Amino acid sequence: MARYSIISDVSNYIVKLLKDNLSPEPMLSSQTIELVSPADNNADYTLGVFMYDIRDNPDFPQVNMISIDNNRRRRPAQSLMLYYMIFVNASAQVSIKSVDIQKILAKVQQVLYDNSEIEITKLQTGLETREPNIKIVSSKLLYDEKTKIWTALNKPCQLALYYTVSPVMLSSDVVVEDKRVKTIYYNYLDKSN
Repeated sequence: MARYSIISDVSNYIVKLLKDNLSPEPMLSSQTIELVSPADNNADYTLGVFMYDIRDNPDFPQVNMISIDNNRRRRPAQSLMLYYMIFVNASAQVSIKSVDIQKILAKVQQVLYDNSEIEITKLQTGLETREPNIKIVSSKLLYDEKTKIWTALNKPCQLALYYTVSPVMLSSDVVVEDKRVKTIYYNYLDKSN
């Protein structure tokens, strides 16, 4: 099962994927792609990746304890859904034209569509159990829902892409000692005599 750093590992993977594929075209430098909130007043980045929510994933319920060895079992992992917004920084130091914003976001959409599955082994190694691949799916948010996100950040609504990433399996640290019966002795007395 994935360790607690799995959430940040997913975020860093998405940023790296975009850095590897958006430079030199349509962006001159991959160094201007960052994991950042739109509310951050830092103007040194061009493209921001912002995780705005984490929720339990009802589609992947984990109910069974996971055997570690003959005497120990781990509580099942928690299945999560991560919600991301990818946006062009409107307050960047270098002014970006609307047509360039559209090119950047279209390339982001293409890259995430072409790389919509993440193998867990690309994020973490030495896992105790096999886990499902993590999927990156475009979120189907209504305009009002997008506006609420921007309003909560105290920013005017702007063009952005929204994604759901799941299932992200967060392991539990609860391990139960499980003394299993290995040998049973029967003491049979014949009382018929």
